[in-house]
Amino acid sequence: MIVTADSVTTPGEVAGKVLVAGSHAGVISAWFAARSGARAAILHDAGVGKEGAGIAGLAWLDSLGMAAAAVSHESARIGDGADVLANGVISHANARARSLGVAPGMPCTEAAARLTAAAPPQGPVPHYRA
Repeated sequence: MIVTADSVTTPGEVAGKVLVAGSHAGVISAWFAARSGARAAILHDAGVGKEGAGIAGLAWLDSLGMAAAAVSHESARIGDGADVLANGVISHANARARSLGVAPGMPCTEAAARLTAAAPPQGPVPHYRA
């Protein structure tokens, strides 16, 4: 199942589901996504930003065993999960997401469908440290 949220801080009931959210894909958002219990996540690249901060959470989630991707800031509004799902185009994906066929240029709807096959991450989510 795929659910949308405007923010990873208030995603609703997403345990075991694919979370598509309008939040940036930085580490703090990735932490919230991991804490939500989602099986996988698609977030917003927020223009990628300095030193890749807008997508740094993708690698962090990969290290936890969670498939994740980000849509391009040119394809969907940040802070609007429904728009991310409907109009987003994948710009970046971590290794776990790529292993399920998620790739840059793919519509978010297709990527989210592929991520429903992702194995949910196992183990505790570490405390967030800035």
